[in-house]
Amino acid sequence: MGSCFVGFLSLVCRLYMQNRLCDFMSQHSFSNERVSCEWSKIRVIEVGGLRRLLNPLTKLQKDILSILNIKPDFIEEYVNTLNL
Repeated sequence: MGSCFVGFLSLVCRLYMQNRLCDFMSQHSFSNERVSCEWSKIRVIEVGGLRRLLNPLTKLQKDILSILNIKPDFIEEYVNTLNL
């Protein structure tokens, strides 16, 4: 029962993202896989017991975040909360 609920939530999230990014994906000829690939490029490393982003967010990643109404600073703030 729990895995069915998690599957349902992931479907809702995926459809929400696809709906919000529809225009962006058609303008840039992106597929869902390409957007997922951009997300997977966000890497967090641990150095000296502290976690940080391996690379700064790219312009494309920031554009995707802004379309989803997520401030790019949120990602860095979230990584910083992992250090607590």
